[in-house]
Amino acid sequence: MDSQKPIKCLQDEGLNLSGVIHGLRNWFDEHKADPLIQINLSDRSHQILSSWENRPGIKCEGPADAKVVILDSEPHFFKGDAGSLMEKILGAIGLETDSVFIMHAEDFQDVVSRVRKISPKVIVAFGDQAAMLITQNKDPMEQLRGTFHQLDAFKIMPTFHPRSLLEHPEKKRAVWEDMKMVKALLER
Repeated sequence: MDSQKPIKCLQDEGLNLSGVIHGLRNWFDEHKADPLIQINLSDRSHQILSSWENRPGIKCEGPADAKVVILDSEPHFFKGDAGSLMEKILGAIGLETDSVFIMHAEDFQDVVSRVRKISPKVIVAFGDQAAMLITQNKDPMEQLRGTFHQLDAFKIMPTFHPRSLLEHPEKKRAVWEDMKMVKALLER
């Protein structure tokens, strides 16, 4: 099967709808006093533009046919010490960063919609925010990790975020155990 083109979400390129609407709203505000430009927006139109400006987005990248989706609690993929550690964690189970689909989102429906399009074998939720979002469970990570959760037909493995491992190295063993379970699932 040929690998599909990598997906890069529009938000990564600075072309998200929220940004466009923000720019449009600013342009309207700057030019409303210009006598050469006739713009008459209703109060309701201004309310709609303002509400879209604050809508949470989704940041993602990776192959459209990835077997692994990473849901990251942080929006800075593979950057800094935490990013380097995430690369090492993935490498330890035989995954390259360009073979996984990684995303950060704040809206459950955005995540579910994207996951359904990709149809991965497993979702790894790194960090509390990601785990709580995808499992819809507010239990602490210590209770969520160590077992697969289910979303439709997709297996989810919540685990500690690499940033947490940098601050609490004693959690590395737990993450390694979680990732061994992910590797075993991928090898089936």
